[in-house]
Amino acid sequence: MATTLKQTILAAMTLLLLTGCISSLTGGAMTATPIADSSGPLSPEDSAIATAVAVQTATGPRQRYANVDFGSTQGISLDWLAREKFEFTGVKLYISTPPRGGAPGQSMGEIELTDPLGRKALFLYDATYRREGGRIALTALKVIENYVDVPRMDFSIVRASDLPAEPIRAYPELIEFLADKAVSPAQYRTLGGQRFVFFAVSKDWGGPEAKMDIAVSASKTGLTGYSKETVFCPVKGMWPVAMAMGTLDPANADKPLYAKVSYRPRGGFTATKLLGVYQLAAFGK
Repeated sequence: MATTLKQTILAAMTLLLLTGCISSLTGGAMTATPIADSSGPLSPEDSAIATAVAVQTATGPRQRYANVDFGSTQGISLDWLAREKFEFTGVKLYISTPPRGGAPGQSMGEIELTDPLGRKALFLYDATYRREGGRIALTALKVIENYVDVPRMDFSIVRASDLPAEPIRAYPELIEFLADKAVSPAQYRTLGGQRFVFFAVSKDWGGPEAKMDIAVSASKTGLTGYSKETVFCPVKGMWPVAMAMGTLDPANADKPLYAKVSYRPRGGFTATKLLGVYQLAAFGK
């Protein structure tokens, strides 16, 4: 299989000429336990601030949303999120301190935006504010992208003969292609020898150092395997996608093979996480 991968990797790379393979995102990860979330009631101030920050982050700069005044505290705005139909779907609250005397209040948490494909974009925000009658005036606002250490991921197998002639350039286009051409697990078990392409597609965005890998191995356990030729190219530099190609005979192979999808959220000494193990050949053996 290694020889086949070496011979075909250049062809595989041309499939995903996805724009923005180098990320410009900067952000972090919040692991603290929230004091409240959208599954229960938030204070009127915390709820209003989270909603206003979510709307501005996804649509563009504004001076006011509902009863929240932004003034010059703009946070960040990624209006492409609204164009791709992301909507505010949840909040986790980490700090909630109402204004007291001359001291401003503080509301710090995480907002979640979700699109119709199930992708999630997370943001950490830290807002200080004061009340002005029935209005909430933000005096400071910081917003950064947030990333999960173990993203949700889908694994798909496609016949190499079904690869499109034209490059796939966008996440929705990739999902549509996989929905149309991926073989089901039951169907895959019955197929004879041919070339296949294996896709691992994340539904959660990753930071600039994130890396997803597909390792093929005769061992079902552990992280090791042949992964030298895996193609990794995050869509727009933020949605992790890994791909490998090889010739297999799923129905008639004598020895099992497994695809092990792993993920490293950051560089340095960050631990690699195993996201899933998928049998590729010799079913029932």
